[in-house]
Amino acid sequence: MQTTNRGKGIVLIIDDDRMIVDLVKMAFVGDGYQVMSAQSGTELNEMLNSFDLTHEVPFDLILLDLLLPDISGEELYRLLRAHAQIAKIPIIILSAAAAVQKRIQLLKMGADDYIIKPFNVDDLLMRATVHIKLGKMRQAKNEVENRIGLLGEIARMINSSVELSQILTETIDSLKRITQVESSDIFLPEQNVQNLSVAGVKKLSGQYLSQAFVDDGNGITAHTFRTGEPCLVNDVQTDGRFAPQTDQLPGQITRSLLCVPLTVHSQVVCVLRLINKRSRSFTVADLSLVVSAANILAVALDNAYLHLLYESVNQNSHAVPDTAVSLAEEVGNPLRAVHGYLEQALQADQEPEKRSESLQMASREVARLLNAIGNK
Repeated sequence: MQTTNRGKGIVLIIDDDRMIVDLVKMAFVGDGYQVMSAQSGTELNEMLNSFDLTHEVPFDLILLDLLLPDISGEELYRLLRAHAQIAKIPIIILSAAAAVQKRIQLLKMGADDYIIKPFNVDDLLMRATVHIKLGKMRQAKNEVENRIGLLGEIARMINSSVELSQILTETIDSLKRITQVESSDIFLPEQNVQNLSVAGVKKLSGQYLSQAFVDDGNGITAHTFRTGEPCLVNDVQTDGRFAPQTDQLPGQITRSLLCVPLTVHSQVVCVLRLINKRSRSFTVADLSLVVSAANILAVALDNAYLHLLYESVNQNSHAVPDTAVSLAEEVGNPLRAVHGYLEQALQADQEPEKRSESLQMASREVARLLNAIGNK
């Protein structure tokens, strides 16, 4: 189950009192919230199983009654807090128990608020609104920290001379996790595989690398490669550029797509892309993150390219001494001969015929010298 249209937020109330559930629904729906409900631990478990809790935070707030028919509220609270995704959700305890000690105990356990039954529904709505806003602020703060952390880690790997393939795979995996997409990879057009800047990219496994021929036809990915412009499309079926042969992975249907070019020396060499945002649409923040990551990865590609050139020069430099010796031997003798013939021709007492003969000999040696140089 996916919760795409969240309105002001999604509230889950866990309470076996139908009147309270209906009252809460009426107040919260009227204020722009979505409301879901469960009246027992069993019903809640069935609901949670319908969500992809690996990637999705299904609610923005939980209202939890401490008195349930099949499980105690405290036990259920511990179970909810033990789950990685649900632990992020603010929980307001609803209880008829007014004992101060009980309230302190639950608040120490991490409950965000404690409201005694019977309660004023307007007061509940006000507190819920505050906790939902605080929860979203914490989530936004965590996302920013994760994104900054990712960019810092990529830069660290580059400065630490980590292998390019490792930098690329770890970045792709991290982007997939942070942005919560189904797939992420690097798209390398087949006509660009000879470009030295993508030598490291070609070493990636099929899990991280896709290839196809980019022509003048459609394709959101191809458009990014040709124009060098990032593309963010949350519904590819409504985009006239969409082409399954370049924008879709085998066995997967593309719904949304984010493509960012990797540019080295003003030339787009490949495309970093994210496919199918899981729970919500791609955002400007997602685009900004991927653009920043792509800019840093472009530095890594450039470094790898320069390293490749450096190795090539070093390998060729081993042959330079032998080549130089050979060339010196073939050039040295003609030069000495030319010098000797010119010395003879320049002698003041040299007869014209002898001077002409010396110049002709020098000319032949120059031709021989030029031929030797031209063959190197």
